[in-house]
Amino acid sequence: MTTLIASDAISTLARDLGERSLVVGSDAQEAPVAGVENPLGNGDIGTQFRIGRLSGDGPLKLATVLETWEANSVGQDYSIGTKRQYRMYFRRWADSVKLETRNVRWLATNGKESIIRWTMSLPEKSRRMGLASVESVWTFALDIPFPVNKKRDFGRRALKMSGQRDCPADSDIEPLYRAAQHEDDPYLRSMMLVELNTGLRPGNQLMALTWSDVRDFDDVLAIVAGSTPSRRFKTDSKIVARLPKEASEALMAWRARTPNKAPSDFVWPRRHWGAIMDRQSDDESLNREYRAFLRRHGLTTWVRLAHVRHWIEYRGDRDGISDVLLAFIRGHSVKDETEGRLGYGGNRGVENVLTDQAAWTDGPCGVFESQAVVRDGLDPYMAVVSEYAGGRMTTADLANRMEQVRLRLANQSIIPSQ
Repeated sequence: MTTLIASDAISTLARDLGERSLVVGSDAQEAPVAGVENPLGNGDIGTQFRIGRLSGDGPLKLATVLETWEANSVGQDYSIGTKRQYRMYFRRWADSVKLETRNVRWLATNGKESIIRWTMSLPEKSRRMGLASVESVWTFALDIPFPVNKKRDFGRRALKMSGQRDCPADSDIEPLYRAAQHEDDPYLRSMMLVELNTGLRPGNQLMALTWSDVRDFDDVLAIVAGSTPSRRFKTDSKIVARLPKEASEALMAWRARTPNKAPSDFVWPRRHWGAIMDRQSDDESLNREYRAFLRRHGLTTWVRLAHVRHWIEYRGDRDGISDVLLAFIRGHSVKDETEGRLGYGGNRGVENVLTDQAAWTDGPCGVFESQAVVRDGLDPYMAVVSEYAGGRMTTADLANRMEQVRLRLANQSIIPSQ
């Protein structure tokens, strides 16, 4: 077995917990460690840290419980945001049961009742996350089984699925789009227009983008980004999103202004009082930017940036865009069999996806520019045919564009030619 020297913090924690051993190494799973039945690694081959879970009759210390959980759950690859939420909810539950006056024996007897009662006291949309938080910390920090069974103890209706956000209507999004058009801060203008045309997850995807993820494609920009060991998206699905002209121009303007232009620099780094910092923006700082944007334009809305991806899906469906192309735009999962059938794979696949997305010329926000009066109902169709005749689109693109025109003309006032 290969033996490495662990950090002082982990070693100290192991001593504080009264353990006799701390195992680090490629075959660490073979070494017995007190209180650990199913140790997990940190996701890197050949490296594994484990410390014993808590047991005994002594009073529990919240800080020790959380440190034990974090050390033993590294193999779960929780994001920074998820760990922050889990700590927050677990602290709330710990406060409700006065955890630091209890021991593991008390939890074994009373834990189930206290967890159910506390979970049901939460707002409906928070219950599933709250329960998941307590379950994770309990499982990886305490040497007793988690006593709650979701199906048995809560049934089908008590825990609302996470991520079930309401989908904004066009009328909810248009004020944000109009405000972005008139925004004079190139940072905010480009960020909002890109988000309103892609629906990327705000903190997990949008603010994690670097300039290396932005590429030129024909006469616009495109975003091609994937999850990496140093940048974990919620899923491993790749983002492949062609930006409409308006969003592309806004992003080009920001690229020309920002002092951070290196490929590894964040596109929208964190700002402090308007000053750009050399660090990634997080959910808190992004929400601060969004609130500032709303104040600047006198907007009051229930819509948060996390809702936009649902509107993108709705708008794409109305505009006749395929589910596969929408999945790539939003960095959502694309089934392998569908991906293979359409010929998307490797570097060539990215080019194919971007070419197909060009059929959605103006993107989802194009619906807001389609309300103008059309002098002749045939003009938009003839414009598409002209592009096709000029060899600027395929026959499949022609059919998609014609369908988009048909759908958009339903919202327009048409004046017949004289």
